[in-house]
Amino acid sequence: MQRFLSSIRRGMALSWVAPLAAGICSLPAHAADEGPTATSAAAGTASGGDTIEEIVVTARKRAERLVDVPVAVSEVTAQTLADVPSVSLTQIGNIVPGVSLERMGGGSSGAAFTIRGVGQLAQDYNTEQPVALNIDGVQVTKGGAAQIGFFDLQQMQVLKGPQALFFGKNSPAGVIAIDSVTPGQVREGYLRVGYEFSTSSPSLDAAITIPLTDTLSVRFAGHYSHDNAGDVRNVAGPIANPFEPSLPLPGAAYSEGPLNRDGAGRVTIAWRPTASFDATLKVLGSYHHDVTGATEEVFTCGANSHPSVVNLLNPTQVVQDPFGDCGVNHVISN
Repeated sequence: MQRFLSSIRRGMALSWVAPLAAGICSLPAHAADEGPTATSAAAGTASGGDTIEEIVVTARKRAERLVDVPVAVSEVTAQTLADVPSVSLTQIGNIVPGVSLERMGGGSSGAAFTIRGVGQLAQDYNTEQPVALNIDGVQVTKGGAAQIGFFDLQQMQVLKGPQALFFGKNSPAGVIAIDSVTPGQVREGYLRVGYEFSTSSPSLDAAITIPLTDTLSVRFAGHYSHDNAGDVRNVAGPIANPFEPSLPLPGAAYSEGPLNRDGAGRVTIAWRPTASFDATLKVLGSYHHDVTGATEEVFTCGANSHPSVVNLLNPTQVVQDPFGDCGVNHVISN
């Protein structure tokens, strides 16, 4: 009996962060200063001097305390998002219980989003997801949004259950609301450089806020990462096709994978002419490339020394893969 083991990226990673201006502050902003989706300052102190934080969310299209909102909301702060070493929506979704955001390869729907087990498994790329993405106030219901690079984030809110009243149709399973950082009136920024040894992957994240006037400010943010080595080695070689001799099997189309390459940039312009009016423009460009989505290897092949393929039309015809092995060593043959 064959079992499958998901390959887990293992390795050491180093990162270095440098502030671009004196007095740099962390990404979580005070709600009164930076907007309705931020984490507010301490609301008081508990015994022993511990700080009690007040979480502000926009689950009902207005800034409210989390304890006052009659909606099941999971909120992720900017600091937590900054600690996630990835711009992939899949990795970001892993930090929220009950949420699954999985990318799908080939010509499928691009991704499968589920909240509390409710989601869309259809393979049509144009299928709208029952879990909606709300990116900086823009509603997205197609799985292809999973390819967007998510970086320099201010807050992430997961609203569980139907949200048609405030977020419109096609959100019967819930909404994932993601807000990027909006510039304030303080010049600040950061530069983060990282390197993962297992995949030889350098990465670069940077952002800077520049106040132009007392009412106008702009923020530039970008991300780049590139895998120079993969998690999985593909050792498949060319062999004759035992089921169709006229169509020989060519062997591996790649030697290592997935060799991801990500690039993304965002420009944000914030204008606050009066206390009762503000306007924000955000322009995002994102690029993602990978050689393959293969993340599984066969192990424990039973009585066989190599993984086997069974002819479904003739179950007695079993062919072993001469290149594949049955060990847990991040080696595949396909």
